[in-house]
Amino acid sequence: MDDENPAAEQLDGAIALAVKVLTGAEFLAIEDDDAEWADLSRWAGDGTGVWIRSMTADERDSYEQSLIKQSQGRSARGGSVEMDLRNARAKLVARCAVSAEVDGVRIFTDEDAVKIGNKNAPMIDLLYDVASRVSGIRKEDLDEVLEDFEDSPAEGGSTA
Repeated sequence: MDDENPAAEQLDGAIALAVKVLTGAEFLAIEDDDAEWADLSRWAGDGTGVWIRSMTADERDSYEQSLIKQSQGRSARGGSVEMDLRNARAKLVARCAVSAEVDGVRIFTDEDAVKIGNKNAPMIDLLYDVASRVSGIRKEDLDEVLEDFEDSPAEGGSTA
């Protein structure tokens, strides 16, 4: 057993892999920004496009929350919950389009999503596909968000 690596014991008898358990500080120091160039030459001329970066976990939670619509009911849980996919692609593009591959700043605000939604659908689909890929978003994830929201207790309620 390796005293420096508690996971080493679990590997005895298995395929020998080099394993290093990160400390919290090492984990937080990981450079995990991911960006991909989205070529818009078809619409904007040769060599044009935008950088699409991955969202942070907090940004992704905020995006997913923006897709939840709860109607008002007589009680805290009396209303219905549903996905509100209106402008979902544009919302994601607005959150992920940046000015540069590394340390780029957003080129759109959340409010720009309405204007983005009025652009050519195939162009926005291309940007959405890139943003979904680099942010690890799948349709199944959005369905799960809705299920989790429906199953959770009312805001401010108790789980006990």
